[in-house]
Amino acid sequence: MISVFNSTISKMGLKPILTLLFIVFFLHLWLFEVYMPCWYDMSLFHSVTDSLLNGNGFDVWINPLFNSERDMLMHGPVFYLIQAFILTIFGNTHFSFLILGFVVYLLIARFLWKFNEPKIALIALLLISMDAVFGKSIHNGRMDILAGLFAFISYILAVDFKGETKKITLIGLSATLGFLTTPRVAVVLIPIVLYVVYVQFFQAKTTNKIQNIAWLISIPLVLVSVWVFAGFGGFEGFIKYFFKDKTYHHNIEGSLMSKFVGGNWLVVKSQIYISYSLLLMTLYAVIFKREWFKEIWFSLAVAVFLVFHFMVKDVGVYTMLYLPIAYSFVIRIAFRFKPVFRNIYLLGFIAFGMMLFFTKSSFLVLSKDYNHPKNLKEFIVQHTQEGDKILGSNVSYLSAFETKRDFRLWTFMEVPMLENIEHIFKDKDVDYVLFTTFDIRKTKKYTFPVKLEPVATLDLRPAKYIEVKKKLSKTPLAGNFLNDEFDIQGMTLYKVVYPE
Repeated sequence: MISVFNSTISKMGLKPILTLLFIVFFLHLWLFEVYMPCWYDMSLFHSVTDSLLNGNGFDVWINPLFNSERDMLMHGPVFYLIQAFILTIFGNTHFSFLILGFVVYLLIARFLWKFNEPKIALIALLLISMDAVFGKSIHNGRMDILAGLFAFISYILAVDFKGETKKITLIGLSATLGFLTTPRVAVVLIPIVLYVVYVQFFQAKTTNKIQNIAWLISIPLVLVSVWVFAGFGGFEGFIKYFFKDKTYHHNIEGSLMSKFVGGNWLVVKSQIYISYSLLLMTLYAVIFKREWFKEIWFSLAVAVFLVFHFMVKDVGVYTMLYLPIAYSFVIRIAFRFKPVFRNIYLLGFIAFGMMLFFTKSSFLVLSKDYNHPKNLKEFIVQHTQEGDKILGSNVSYLSAFETKRDFRLWTFMEVPMLENIEHIFKDKDVDYVLFTTFDIRKTKKYTFPVKLEPVATLDLRPAKYIEVKKKLSKTPLAGNFLNDEFDIQGMTLYKVVYPE
């Protein structure tokens, strides 16, 4: 029976993988702009990019209280500068803001193919394409996917590093661009850079060791110093911003470093398979295959995973910083198993990924008519005028922005909600409030300092998928659908009446 199973799998070849990959890629493209109307971080990231385009620096104009009223300097400038360039060419829209994620997606595919055998690359790409964190990164405009690409490039170059000046220059540049995309990626880059330094000093058969190390040091030193002085006014300002100044972030008060550094070993439900694969394969090597650690691609990847989980307080999205490395790692190891075990493992992994991805995708397809941004845009245009100031949650932001309405962000994240509400209304610069039923529930216990008169309701019949979603919320599939705050059924527009 086992031999028949193994023979059948071998005859199938890569055609099923290619077919699945095509379908997954098509679904990503089809749901390109309607993954959800607008995610919270996307509203912040887009507003910063818009500020850059208008010559206002890294101002989070949509939510002035965010990050203690400081500019968005915690991520570095690379992502925002690239996005500003793209929006300048293609227009400042929701669609254009997501182009970068898909370009990075294609580049990850290119480097997976370059680094691995075709069968390993294709399976790894299929699995990463179905990963929920990866999907969130490309559809929500997160910069982690860009930083993850730079980390992957650095890893690929480091694995084959023999002391070449060109390669060490590219490693230094790629690592620096990753750091200037988001400093969090430093935890992934630490073992990679340390290994390169070790090879250069102790293994490389070259006479220009000092020159190469100088390149590796000077590239980040120069580029990061430019950013530190341009963004923070110097290293003292940089230290205060990250280590000393208190800010309300992740709904916790403290410095940025205190809230992001310190491993919590989070395993996201949708990443159970990849997370435990990394752990079990490493343990297997420690017990039975210690010689694997002599292979640089293996030991360096293990070091990356361990350092990440020891040092990063993951909130469910930061694993994107090492996902390309992780998927190529586990598939490459799987191909070292005996054919029957390899096939069972890979089929199980693909089946798990398909269950999550296609269930989620079917729900998104079913909700497409309900959650498409065009519904909000038509509703806003019908009941308000250009230039009107609208208060709403992140769901409404890009729809209001694209219809040329002035927007104020209400949020229950990152800023104490009552303080946020009072700050918004104190200057009497809000004409309308546009709330989802979720927003109304969240603010039920708060008394608004103004009178809200209902104007109209976006009365979309609730989709059947919401009922099913609730039944699945206690399974491993939970968290793989639109959250309640993104369901726009029953959105209500209110006219703001200020007291005399």
